[in-house]
Amino acid sequence: MSKILLRSIQLEGKSCFHIFDKQNSPMENANKFLRAVELRGLSKHTIRAYGYDLVVFYRWLEVFGKSFADLYLAD
Repeated sequence: MSKILLRSIQLEGKSCFHIFDKQNSPMENANKFLRAVELRGLSKHTIRAYGYDLVVFYRWLEVFGKSFADLYLAD
């Protein structure tokens, strides 16, 4: 199983959610999206749910050997 994880971290004194890859590096594109959702003022529960959806999506990409740039509508 993939080690792509969603974690709650402290950034600038605030708790926020970030996604990390199996090398424990932040996944910048996913985290930019989560930050944008946070800036819209959505609840922490919604942000966490979106984060888990992204984790599932990135794990699916990994299982099928694809990257986000490789996707087509048929996928």
